[in-house]
Amino acid sequence: MRSRPDDLTDAAVAEALRRWGIEARRLEYAPVGFGDHHWRAKGADGRRWFLSVAALDSKPVSGDGAEAALDGLRRAMATARALRDAGVAAVVAPEPARDGETVVALGAGYALSVFEHVEGSAGSFAQERTPAERRATIELLASLHRMPAPPRTPRIPWDPPARATLERALGELDSAPGAARSGGPDAAPDAPRSGAPDATPARSAPGAARSGGPYAEPARAALAAAAPRLRTVLAGYDRQVAELVEERPAVVVTHGEPHPGNLIVAPDGQLRLIDWDTVGLAVPERDLWSVVRDDADLDLYERLTGHRPRRELLDLFRLRWDLGDVGELLGWFRAPHGRDEDADAGWRDLAELLRRVGGEPG
Repeated sequence: MRSRPDDLTDAAVAEALRRWGIEARRLEYAPVGFGDHHWRAKGADGRRWFLSVAALDSKPVSGDGAEAALDGLRRAMATARALRDAGVAAVVAPEPARDGETVVALGAGYALSVFEHVEGSAGSFAQERTPAERRATIELLASLHRMPAPPRTPRIPWDPPARATLERALGELDSAPGAARSGGPDAAPDAPRSGAPDATPARSAPGAARSGGPYAEPARAALAAAAPRLRTVLAGYDRQVAELVEERPAVVVTHGEPHPGNLIVAPDGQLRLIDWDTVGLAVPERDLWSVVRDDADLDLYERLTGHRPRRELLDLFRLRWDLGDVGELLGWFRAPHGRDEDADAGWRDLAELLRRVGGEPG
C-alpha cells in the first residue's frame, strides 16, 4: 500500500519489534505491495528486516472479522515457518517472536509479522512470464505441492474470499428504493474527479454503503450495472463447485498467489516465494492458473508430480480470483474510506473487474 495507516505510528511498530528482541535504529514506511502495509527496519546489530502489518478488518483471505483473521493469519504464517524449517528453501518465512508466535497483535485491528531482509529483485503482478520463467515457477510449485502438509495448514474453501460481502452488496441492490438493476457495465459512473480528498460524491442511494466515502456510490452503481450477469456467473460457479465437492479431488499445500510480484530472484538466480498469508490446502490448480500457458507447461507439471492439471479447474480458479477481488474491493468502498493513491487504484481495479466478470458474454 502506498498510503500508510493514519492510526499506526512508527513508535508503535518499533515497540512491537521488541517482541522479537529487535531494537530498531532505523524504521521507514515502505510503499510497496497491495493489501498489507510494510516497513523496513534496521536493528542495533545491523541486521535488516522487512515488516508486514495486516489490517485485520479487511483481511477476508484470512478470516471474516478481526478475531478470525488473526487466527487465520497465525495459522498461515506457522505453515510457512514449518515449510521453511522442513527444508523448502524457496519459502521466505516469518521469524518467530521470543514467545514463538509468528504473528503479533499490534494495536486495535492490526497484526505484525517480521521477515529477514532478502536480497534480489521481484517482478510485478501483471508481468507476463517468459517460457523459462514459467518453467522455473512450475518446478518451484511442484516441489511445494509434493510436501506433506504441516499440522496448522489452513484448508482453503471453494468460495471466493469476501463472498459474503459480495452477496450482501448484491442483496442491498434489491432492497434499495430506486436502485438501478440493469444496464451494461459501461453505464458505471466515473470516479469522483474533484473536491477535497475525502469529499463524497453528490449522488447517493439508500443501502449504497454503511458508512461510505468518495467511492461508495460509484462502486454501488458499477455493481448494479454488472449485477444481472454477475449473478449468473456466481450460479454457474456454484454448480461447478458442487460437482467438485462430490468428486473430492486430492489437495496439496498451495501458496495461493505465486504471481511474479511475489517471486524474488536472488543474486544466485534462485527463486524465493514471499507473502504466505494465502497458503492453504487446495487442488494444485489454485497455484497453476496464473502460470500455465500451454501444453508444455501441463506436461512439465505432470512429469514432476504425476498429476495433469485440469483446464476446467484452471479456469475455475481464475474466476475465483476475480470474484474474490470484487468482494474485497466492494468491502473497502462500503466501509469508511478517503481518497488517496490506493483508493484510486482500487477503484480502477474494481471497474475493470466488473466489466470483465459482470459484463455481457461474448
